Amino acid sequence: MTFAAGETSSTLVVTNQVGGGRLSFNVAADRPWISASPSPVTLNEGTRQNITITVDRSSLDAGTQTAKLVVSYSGDQTGRVEIQVTVQVPAAPPAQPAQPAPVAPPVPTPAPEAPPEPPAGFPTWATVVIIIVAVIGVAGFYMLVVRRRPTPG
Repeated sequence: MTFAAGETSSTLVVTNQVGGGRLSFNVAADRPWISASPSPVTLNEGTRQNITITVDRSSLDAGTQTAKLVVSYSGDQTGRVEIQVTVQVPAAPPAQPAQPAPVAPPVPTPAPEAPPEPPAGFPTWATVVIIIVAVIGVAGFYMLVVRRRPTPG
């Protein structure tokens, strides 16, 4: 019994073709990742039962894995049948690099407002400096600038 890469279950049909009575079947696996249901089953002569064989690849390494199912029967006759199971486990896809988070466009900063124009006839800054220099002289203006404290802001 072979499970291809995409298969997770398959059906095993057990039939009582032994003349004269009932047979009890039990299906057991030798690996924890394979199971059979229903099991055990008791069949009358000439009847059959579908047994679903299921594999769980979540804990298996990539490649080919093998297991064994043992079908034991008892009744008018007793015996066992071993079924070799092959499971193909595909390799995990390569990890995709993380995508960077989208960046919001920058929010435009409003341009600072221009200072209001002084009223007509009001002296400009340059005019005030020239007046100060003329009144106290170059040395005094230098002292005034050096001693000036910054305005809190």
